[in-house]
Amino acid sequence: MKYLIIFFCTGFLFSEAFGQWSAGTYYNHQQMLSSTSVSGAETSHGMAFAALYRLPSSKFSLGLEIAGSGYDHRHYGATILTDDYGLVSADVRETYGWMQASLLSRYHFLNDAVFEPYAEARLGYQQFFTARSASDGTALETGEQVMSACDMRGYIAPWETRSNHLVGGMGLGTIVNLKKLVCQTEENYGFEVKLDLGLTYLLSSQSKVREMNEMAPQQLMSRSQVNAMLFRAGLLVAF
Repeated sequence: MKYLIIFFCTGFLFSEAFGQWSAGTYYNHQQMLSSTSVSGAETSHGMAFAALYRLPSSKFSLGLEIAGSGYDHRHYGATILTDDYGLVSADVRETYGWMQASLLSRYHFLNDAVFEPYAEARLGYQQFFTARSASDGTALETGEQVMSACDMRGYIAPWETRSNHLVGGMGLGTIVNLKKLVCQTEENYGFEVKLDLGLTYLLSSQSKVREMNEMAPQQLMSRSQVNAMLFRAGLLVAF
């Protein structure tokens, strides 16, 4: 992920200074199409943040997007065996999710119009994970609080990586120039707010996936491919 960010920033340092920057915040709705490694992730919802650069009068723009999403939230009780206090219980909140960093390339069919449709290609890195948080620990024998939530992290892992893989995508979308759509004026405020809507098909590489077998304590390794349809809606601020 860090190499994508370095590559993106380095390219901008050598770009022309009079280009147009834009930054946006998006809501993502992702529909899984094929998956054996992310059971329960048929749909996921999350947020994304993107930065884009475009030269004046150019039909191409480049960008970087950082996205994250959660699904399958759980709340359950857990009991662990400790050397000092014996059996200790705690409440655990668990969330499955994914994070993704992607380089974006867009071809804009129209410039400076009310609706600016574009075709998009992206290449990035995706990680599926499990995040957990535990309450303070209570000794089953005495009912007293004997461990803090921070101490419980040594027994209940707060983070577990489930899979890592490359992901690519192709999609279509449109940018809606709100100023031209709502109120066409010649005033220049130094920035413009635009609506960005898009649909992208994501195709992942095959990756090794850790799967827990509930009937046995060991972890099983398998290979899986995760494909998805991603719908996004967000606001862009163009400078």
